[in-house]
Amino acid sequence: MTLKCKFVADQGVPLESLHEIMTKHTITRIPFESITQISKTDCDYATRPDIFSDFIAHLPTLEGFADAIEARKKVKTDRTTLVSILHKQYDAIGVSNTHIDELLKPDHFTVTTAHQPSLLTGPLYYIYKICSTIHLARLLNQTYSEVTVQPVFIIGGEDHDFEEINHAHFFGKTFTWESDETGAVGRMSTAGLKSVMNSVLEVLGSSPFSSEMAALIDACFTDDVLYGQAMQAFIVQLFKDTELVVLQMDEPELKAQFMPIVRDELLEQSSSSLVAKSQDEIEQMGYKPQAYLRKINLFYLQNQMRNRIELDNGRYTVVDTDLSFSQEEILAQTKDHPERFSPNVNMRPLYQETVLPNLAYIGGGGELAYWLERKRQFEFYKIPFPVLIRRNSVLYISGGMSKQRIKLDIPIGQLFDNPDHEISEWVRAHAEHELDISSEMKEVESALDKIVQKAKAIDPSFAHKVEAFKVKTLKETDHIGKRLVREEKSHYEGTVAKIRKFYGKLFPGGGLQERHDNFIPNFLNLGPEFFEVLIEELNPLEPGFIIMEENHG
Repeated sequence: MTLKCKFVADQGVPLESLHEIMTKHTITRIPFESITQISKTDCDYATRPDIFSDFIAHLPTLEGFADAIEARKKVKTDRTTLVSILHKQYDAIGVSNTHIDELLKPDHFTVTTAHQPSLLTGPLYYIYKICSTIHLARLLNQTYSEVTVQPVFIIGGEDHDFEEINHAHFFGKTFTWESDETGAVGRMSTAGLKSVMNSVLEVLGSSPFSSEMAALIDACFTDDVLYGQAMQAFIVQLFKDTELVVLQMDEPELKAQFMPIVRDELLEQSSSSLVAKSQDEIEQMGYKPQAYLRKINLFYLQNQMRNRIELDNGRYTVVDTDLSFSQEEILAQTKDHPERFSPNVNMRPLYQETVLPNLAYIGGGGELAYWLERKRQFEFYKIPFPVLIRRNSVLYISGGMSKQRIKLDIPIGQLFDNPDHEISEWVRAHAEHELDISSEMKEVESALDKIVQKAKAIDPSFAHKVEAFKVKTLKETDHIGKRLVREEKSHYEGTVAKIRKFYGKLFPGGGLQERHDNFIPNFLNLGPEFFEVLIEELNPLEPGFIIMEENHG
């Protein structure tokens, strides 16, 4: 496969251009504690990482990288093989990147994020992970002059859950790739993608960057190549003006480096007990364990197949197949065919950190919850445990949506409020009649308290009935107040419907935008500028959920 446009990657954009870009957006940070859509573990790690000190090697701070760098310097990485694989992969997609050879230097390290090859990158957080990683690498390069740091994106093409990666949502539509193939998604053919890509091309319209996106899709997805390779080309082209390097890890030479750990997993099953102990301790802290542990946390991987390996009566069987190996036979497979062994979620972090000179992993809250269970594994295999950094979360408001927000008079700091509560607040603020009965409620409560006191003085047993009457009366009075708001709402049905529609667009299905919507509509409007503003603002070491609002002029 050869892309139609070759490039040599550059770093960043001129400062004067960047300043112009940044003035087009307003940034607001909302405390994670205010976001009900994220889990307790996620919120606590993002805001109080020190409470997880037993499960991390370094605090996720700029200062925490000093020790991480020293720990990495002590461990040898096969840089020659890594660089050779990257060149081979980039040559296959017709691309050159001057940053790859930097990885040969012993004082050059990586910060990494990873994801499955979701169709056209899937939900927005896919892009946010990458931009957070690029920002972090640049920040570390500014801070630690004795080393250089490279952002790396790993395509998790060995995953076999096709339904997780075969769709993308934008323009109110869902674009779904149908395929009869099975096994690792990165090894699937793109031949069956033509129909869904044609559907995507039909809706791109005449936006400023429609032709650029159409050309990119045509270059990456119209030939009959492996899907992992197509997605690698797509990501490389999207971030061609940055120093990002994109790696597929489904390579025999890289797998060969991981085989000592694979052989230990087959013979000793060490990981299960190590992770289970951490899970027990995390559960005692009040958090839910993440990974489902198996005795052997490996898959057997061939085309159209990625099935679990189990030990049954002294033989290693591949679940749901007729394949079966003696101990001698399966150990021979690890030497002759390392590409046939695929780590599951419990082993994948070890594989990643074995082949990369890595300092940090940047991921979402769910991912980091898995990583928190891994420190003992890393210590056992004498692999440095990376700094765990939560990626930035973003609510992106386009210029058009910004106009609607202002017209509807919805404060930006209240966007994460419950829509029903926000509608009630809006009605109270704009109603022709006074709807706030809080002062009247206080008067009623005060009067009832006086009656209760008189009842207690006369007959304490009767006072209980008066107290119950007070509770009931206050409840009914509060109900009347809510009824007043509902009645007033009926006078603003048009505006209420617009507010609900506005929230429906910003929070698809009531969930976070970044977990549903694809990046393409924003790219069609802003082009590469969309990535530039994200990279500039998405510092994963700064706390808070980012609201990024495009100024509509």
